[in-house]
Amino acid sequence: MPHIDENSAQGKLLRGALPALLALFFCWYNIWLRAGAGAVEINFFRINYGSAILAGLRNDNITWMMPFFETVFSFAVNSGLAPIPLLLLLHLAIYLLVFCAGALLRGYRAGLGSLAAAGLLDAANVFRYDDEQAFYTFFLLLALSLLLIKRRDNTLRNNVLLGLALGASLLVRTPLVLF
Repeated sequence: MPHIDENSAQGKLLRGALPALLALFFCWYNIWLRAGAGAVEINFFRINYGSAILAGLRNDNITWMMPFFETVFSFAVNSGLAPIPLLLLLHLAIYLLVFCAGALLRGYRAGLGSLAAAGLLDAANVFRYDDEQAFYTFFLLLALSLLLIKRRDNTLRNNVLLGLALGASLLVRTPLVLF
């Protein structure tokens, strides 16, 4: 196999495309194939809570369940969007945020390693799949990546983006309220 220089156009293209291709592969393998086999369960019970909020109806369960996931999921399903492609996009974003967090911490190779580890752990069925947990994981990883960016470059824009990510995560679950 010929050696590709990292500074050449081919090397930069390969270096930029490799994380995205790896994330796409893990999404296909871990979500699409599992969904075809019936191993991905989607909790449609939560649509009721989000539908009530979208319709402006009284919902006493708002104190038990934070509304963001239910509202987004209900809006998507009631708009006619299939849940599996939405979960594929969600997991693609999660895998790319795992890569970004690893790359921001220790560089490109650490990002690839963290992406590969996340995909392989998911492929080994180490964790039970939960659609709401995946949604929350997205916001936690987004907050982590923005926190690492803020640590490098402490600007007003980075502070606002981090605050918005933390605020959105509070609408999914509340553990970051003391952050």
